Amino acid sequence: MQFSLHLGVMTGNHPPLVSVLRNDARVGRARDLVAFTEADWLASIRGTAESGGVKIPASIPGATEADRESAYARRLMRDVERAWPTASVAASAEKVGSTRPCALLHLAHRLPLTTSPRPGTRVTLVA
Repeated sequence: MQFSLHLGVMTGNHPPLVSVLRNDARVGRARDLVAFTEADWLASIRGTAESGGVKIPASIPGATEADRESAYARRLMRDVERAWPTASVAASAEKVGSTRPCALLHLAHRLPLTTSPRPGTRVTLVA
């Protein structure tokens, strides 16, 4: 039940995509979505030829259906990154094959800050 609720939040309460993700062997818990690339999201959205794919929510803008699918995939990636920022950075570092501090900083700058650091806060990177 909690798994479905988390998936609902991540997909903007879009039941067809929740159903697809619940049946995806790569997703045992909602946090596993941090490993999804835009291509993974598009594959989940488009589905198989037999399934006809997932209908995109009407609120997603785009000139063509492909534009709307890409916009939805990017929104899903952004929402997952916001929900699990640390896990998202770790997953991104694994994708580029580096845990060097400069690579992690580059990836961390892509994520939105949810809170402002306190004045005087020091950040130390350990290689």
